[in-house]
Amino acid sequence: MALLDTKLWRDLWSVRGRVLALVLILGSGVAIQFAIASALHDLRATQDSLVRQLHTADLEVQVEPVPTADLPDARALAEVADVESRLLLPASLELTDGTSLAGELVFQPAQPRMNQWKLLDGRVFAPGADEVVVDRSLAEHQGLRVGDHLTVAAFGRQWTPAVVGIGTSAEFMVTTVNPDYVVAEPGSLGVLWADPGRAADITGAVLADSLLVRLAPGADPSAVGLRLSRQLESAGVGVVSVTPRLDGYSYRSVRDDLNAFAAYSPAIVLTLVGLSIVLGILTFHRFAVDKRREFGIIAALGYRRRRVRFALVRLGLVIGVLGGVVGLILGIGVGWAFAEVYASGMELRDVTHSVDPALAAVAVAMGIAAGAVTLLVASIPTLATPPRQLLSPVPAVRRAPGRGRTLLRLPLAVRHGLRGLTRARLLTLTSILAMAGSVAVAISYGLGMTSTLETVNGAFRDERWRYAVDLRQPQPESQARAAIDGPGLAAAEPYQRTTGELRAGDRAAPALLVGLTSPQGMHLVIPARGHAATAADEVVLSDDLAGQLGVGLGDEISAAKGRATQRVRVVGITNDIYLRQATLTLPALQRLGTVPDAVSGFYVDAGPDYADALRTQTATIARVTSKDSITSAFETSIAEMMSIIYIAIGFSVGVSILFVTTLVHIQIVEQRGEFAIMRSLGLSGRRIRTVIMTGVIAQLVASLVLSVPLAFGLARYLNDRMGQAWFAVDVHVGWSDFAWPMLAAVVVAPVVGLLGQRAVMRWGIADHLRTRST
Repeated sequence: MALLDTKLWRDLWSVRGRVLALVLILGSGVAIQFAIASALHDLRATQDSLVRQLHTADLEVQVEPVPTADLPDARALAEVADVESRLLLPASLELTDGTSLAGELVFQPAQPRMNQWKLLDGRVFAPGADEVVVDRSLAEHQGLRVGDHLTVAAFGRQWTPAVVGIGTSAEFMVTTVNPDYVVAEPGSLGVLWADPGRAADITGAVLADSLLVRLAPGADPSAVGLRLSRQLESAGVGVVSVTPRLDGYSYRSVRDDLNAFAAYSPAIVLTLVGLSIVLGILTFHRFAVDKRREFGIIAALGYRRRRVRFALVRLGLVIGVLGGVVGLILGIGVGWAFAEVYASGMELRDVTHSVDPALAAVAVAMGIAAGAVTLLVASIPTLATPPRQLLSPVPAVRRAPGRGRTLLRLPLAVRHGLRGLTRARLLTLTSILAMAGSVAVAISYGLGMTSTLETVNGAFRDERWRYAVDLRQPQPESQARAAIDGPGLAAAEPYQRTTGELRAGDRAAPALLVGLTSPQGMHLVIPARGHAATAADEVVLSDDLAGQLGVGLGDEISAAKGRATQRVRVVGITNDIYLRQATLTLPALQRLGTVPDAVSGFYVDAGPDYADALRTQTATIARVTSKDSITSAFETSIAEMMSIIYIAIGFSVGVSILFVTTLVHIQIVEQRGEFAIMRSLGLSGRRIRTVIMTGVIAQLVASLVLSVPLAFGLARYLNDRMGQAWFAVDVHVGWSDFAWPMLAAVVVAPVVGLLGQRAVMRWGIADHLRTRST
């Protein structure tokens, strides 16, 4: 080790408390970066692993129920490697408390080639037996066990199968009554797997309404889906939807949640790492100032500034390595907690945890870079000063005229505490900004989640429907109105919802096509840009679809359903919770269908008994979606997701406490000579405590006041990131978002000040006076 390196190491060892603080601060930034990246990596890897293990299909085509013998052979298409048919029947499950639950009967073999399920308990159903395997979510939420019996109404008939097993699948990892909505409702849909031989006894024929397709390598799912739709419609088979695996509700729901949180992570990481570097620079700038004479001697001995800078960079690299390793160790634990809490909220079980070498290397490299930058930047002012000036005494700080007359009205100890802050203006300002920033980060996370929850709740509060009733098949409106009649029905507004394809030039995107009688009816359409569709040639696109197609207001696109195509003009773009959605007038969408005047469902205002009554009409009603249950499910989901935000807030509060502790300590050390003089003049511990606490409280109050606009600014940035990844989020405020981070600072800062006063009283007066005189 070179002589210069040895000397600098000894100097750093003399301030090892500051070095330790910097290592912990850098480690905090590294830990949060690695924890978030590692958790997202583990969750995505777990989902992808389950998809591969259970051979999830590349494409699903849902059709109107048709005899399996009437299905054309999809393998005639070169891009199709395999195809498997099955029957999905909407059902109503009668629960032990007398209420009903929406269900779905999946009739497929116990060992299908695609969309397999994994048995967790019990056994598989016997061929032709009245037995089912239930989804784990249904078993847990409804308390079902192997050996129980269920009463199931499906296709207008009643069935009482025995529960012989409990399973799980990638297809139904996340469930909801209505996949058209962004909100998952765990436990709201009862998924039952049963032997295909029992389907004919219920329906009276061997039917299929779902085709699972495995594609040849390199095939485009959307293009194949379009060609397959044309093949089916040419054979007289009505196509209901075409869903690539990546657009399947369960897969997409988990991915959207992860992408939404991933949108937060750069802001979280950059803010914490940035604050860490700022505090490190502040800490080691003081070190450089304290050692200015020694730096002057080094320069006088002929050491070039470049050589000194490289030596400091080497020290910074070592400190960065230590911070990176500490952060990596902390990040593994925090990342595990992040992944488990987030997985619990998304019903994603059995998370596979790992330490990805690439992510670990990035995290440690970030710590190393931050350490090097911290020491290098902190020493720039000192190294830029000529050696003669470094060897000269530090000039006394001049007090601005007139300020003393204002302070004369205050007690002596308070005056001295405030004067100490004004003398070290740069240090005071930096300390206030650093403390305010650390508190604001913690506040902004809570504001972000509160804003997300209130945005969704507000969107549903503005809706004028209580239930959305979807029919099994589109029907003429007059016939459909008779099918939805039920207890307490007050109003019903028809709609058409179907999957289709939008095309703009050489771009195409699958979309949910929605036809409404009025954009200001029971379901509101309020574009963020433009206006609602009122003419037959107008369409309103969700923001994600507009971006995918590369279109804006006034552009013309094609809306296609099977072979039917219609040219429409984009007159509005929404940025709300309804994604991948194109809204037209009802007559415009009806022209794309095969049944004139057909509707697929109704928005309904009805009494509380309405939903249970309609769910038993399984021959005509596919599902009944309750607005209240969607809102409640989202609140529950956000409450569970808040657990991970609480971890981030707790971590940020911990960093904030570390910041406050370090900054208050620096302020006290900065004035050690003055405190020594006070003690030599006989000032009591109580008055010295007043001096210290005055400075602490003044900075604390200023930082808390400043943290409010900073928190709002960060929250707006986080919400903008959320809007890019998911849907637009407006800023909403909850008092608890501010209370806990601020309370932590209010409690910690005075405690550190009191500990500092006790340290001052233990100092050797002679040593500090001697230091001041040199």
